[in-house]
Amino acid sequence: MKAFFALLVLALLIGACSEGNVGGEASKKVPANNAPTRFLTTDTINRGIIIEQISDDQFAAALSFYKARGQPGAPLPVKGGNVLSTIGSFGWTGESYVPSTAIRSFASEDWTPTANGAYIRFDTIPKGTVGGVQPSTERMRITDDGKVGIGTPTPARALHVKDTLRLEPRSEPPADAAPGDIYFDGDLNKPCYFNAAEWVTFDGEETCS
Repeated sequence: MKAFFALLVLALLIGACSEGNVGGEASKKVPANNAPTRFLTTDTINRGIIIEQISDDQFAAALSFYKARGQPGAPLPVKGGNVLSTIGSFGWTGESYVPSTAIRSFASEDWTPTANGAYIRFDTIPKGTVGGVQPSTERMRITDDGKVGIGTPTPARALHVKDTLRLEPRSEPPADAAPGDIYFDGDLNKPCYFNAAEWVTFDGEETCS
């Protein structure tokens, strides 16, 4: 019964606008939400959208995206390269809103009941470029097999950086070292690694203090 009344209230809210859009509290500066242009619009200053869950359920509150090709009532499987979801930001230029950064999920193969590969891409807009005119630049990707590429869409290792990697110099080794840890020794001006017994330079000639 509670679910029925919740759906009824939602239907009344949607029915309040002929286009089926829902507007949030109107702002004094931009009272456009009296005629919202999106399914859900909010323009109140310092107001966002919050998803809260108070429950003993093991799962947290979720924002889920569903993607299918085809038409409503006749969905078709997604294809490799199809965008599954986008979380994007837009900024006002003084004339219009233009796209900026984005986190996108893509299908990495044609989907079937037994194959659902996907990867995540992180994009930014460089300074001096125009969002929406020039495409955003991919900065990082997490592949379908869990590899992370920074500056490359095809990482060959668990972490693949296609550029200079900087380790901030330290004056002493990190605590709780484990074999394989590395850091840059600021006194020796050399990178060091932990060999399970002590910290040594990569060339093995010196012990790192």
